[in-house]
Amino acid sequence: MEKSMRRRNQLLSLLLSESDYKATDYFSEKLEVSTRTILNDVNFLNKELTKKEIEIVKVPRHGIKLVGTEKNVSRIGELSLESDGDAYDVLGRREALFRKLFMSPAGQLQEELEKEFFISDSTLKKDLDYLQRYLRHFDVKICQNKRNVVLKGTEVDVQQSYQNFLITKFPDALFVNNEELLIQLSNYFPKKLIQLVKETLERFSDMFYSDISNKYFSAIFLTFLCLLTRAENGCHMTIKEKKKSELEDLALYTQTYEICAFISANSTIELWYPDIYHLSETLYAMNVKPYYKSTKSYSGCYQEAVEELMADLGNLLNIDFSRDQELHDSLMSHIVPMIYRLRRNILIKNPFMEEIKNRYLLLYSMMCYATSSLAQRFSIEITGDEISFLVIYFQVSLERKYGVSFRNIYVVLSRGLITSDLIYTKIRRIIPHTDKVIQLTTKEFEQVTLNSRDVVVTTDPHLKARNVVYISPMIKDEEISRIVHTYYKRYYATAKEKSQVEHQWINPDLIFLQQHVENKQECLNFMIKKYQALGIAKENFGESVWVREKLGDTSFSVSVAIPHADPSEVNQTSIGIMTLDKKINWGINNVNVILFFAISDTDIDAAKSKITGLLEFIEREENVEQLIQVTDKQTLLELVMGERSAI
Repeated sequence: MEKSMRRRNQLLSLLLSESDYKATDYFSEKLEVSTRTILNDVNFLNKELTKKEIEIVKVPRHGIKLVGTEKNVSRIGELSLESDGDAYDVLGRREALFRKLFMSPAGQLQEELEKEFFISDSTLKKDLDYLQRYLRHFDVKICQNKRNVVLKGTEVDVQQSYQNFLITKFPDALFVNNEELLIQLSNYFPKKLIQLVKETLERFSDMFYSDISNKYFSAIFLTFLCLLTRAENGCHMTIKEKKKSELEDLALYTQTYEICAFISANSTIELWYPDIYHLSETLYAMNVKPYYKSTKSYSGCYQEAVEELMADLGNLLNIDFSRDQELHDSLMSHIVPMIYRLRRNILIKNPFMEEIKNRYLLLYSMMCYATSSLAQRFSIEITGDEISFLVIYFQVSLERKYGVSFRNIYVVLSRGLITSDLIYTKIRRIIPHTDKVIQLTTKEFEQVTLNSRDVVVTTDPHLKARNVVYISPMIKDEEISRIVHTYYKRYYATAKEKSQVEHQWINPDLIFLQQHVENKQECLNFMIKKYQALGIAKENFGESVWVREKLGDTSFSVSVAIPHADPSEVNQTSIGIMTLDKKINWGINNVNVILFFAISDTDIDAAKSKITGLLEFIEREENVEQLIQVTDKQTLLELVMGERSAI
């Protein structure tokens, strides 16, 4: 947009902020233009504003002022003038355009949209094209017939597209702050409707087995708002035939019917039976359960899927989860609704996903592989948010099994050891903050009573204790690794396994050092082509990599990205490594080291030691820094496969 239009937009904003007359000199100083230019802009704006029963009035010796009814003036405040140079204005306008189409099932005339948003026919087309690129993921189209613009698609898809669009607009903090969320929602829905939904959920909260948790609250609230907004405008759901294996959500139908009856009694909104059914189905997918305890168990396919996930992750970590009934029950309560959510494209955002990824990097990465069979079994794409929820269940299980939480790690050092602070700092970095790291002398340690969960790290070779790790005064990387293994009760692969892994998994033809790429897309496409050229990748290999990237960010705070393909699309297991000459944005983090995992279905168990070793290796920032400096492949291989790597 030209400079004059941006200036007029600013002038209109200034007028909206003033309740009394202001001299034209005031506006000319603010906008750094002449008073003549201000008056010309006023004449231009009045040509459009008079159509809306609003006028910029000019009074000699007083100045100018925006005059009109309060309703009409407030509507002007929502407008964004055409501005290709201001991303905020453009995105805000497109958001308002989507909102207007969602609120108007019959559609909007193009001429009215152009007048309301002060944009040209070509700019409206750009805005609609932008929205269409987003809507195509939900099978929703923007159709234009006789200059009328309307959203076309099934009602469930139209509502889901708008709901997911709004979720992306809210900061993560809002998903754990319900009151702030309600305030923000007033920018998108009428306050009267928001209050109705709030009162409804509060009134019927005691009908459910437990309170609606924070992680589902926003999605449930948006579901009600979208359903009621569209129903108020005459749009209703349709019922599809259900399979016998998908009837569990009917347990909520009677409760949902009561909820909808309350809504109809306290508003003019009429909800049809398909609307009620859709709402009950959605509540079930959000893990809302009836207050009474049902004796009906889940079908066998879900039981098998959960047991398979526990076994697969257990194999990758060398840990037996099969006897943890509490873990099994927790996974059942989460995974079954998760399947329903993902089948219906209902996204649940985990505001702590990045923290979980970085704190439990190994467990998160292993979970990505362990859930591949679950995704294939139920034909779903498991998002990074859902994976991070699953990580927590298993982490809690590990803490119960090995007492990881609230443990004491005693660092017993000789008095006067000059490297004591270095040792303490390194150990503190690798131990979760829930545990205490206590530094003692040998004499002080004699007064300590250990329990079976405590770990002792010492430079004294004569000290005897359970779960003890002996280290040298200049603590080495392999000693750090032994502490990690002792802490989590994991063990090294045998020397024979290491030798096989070294030659079998890391492919020298897939090592690229100090590579120059401009962005993530160029980097991934480069690696995908290399894998395909070597015959390692199947036909849909590249697509599976990009699908995984869309499901959740694969970058970590240590400046490393770990993209990976679906195991079913890999012919031969190969791990590629790329270092970059400069950092590129990978989503949440900027990275300059890429570990590209391509693990085949048949090799997941065999490759677990290599995956574990590499992940533990890159958790240490000093190792990542060394990788970045390497300039030849042999040195890199020695670094990640040598004794110091602990792989």
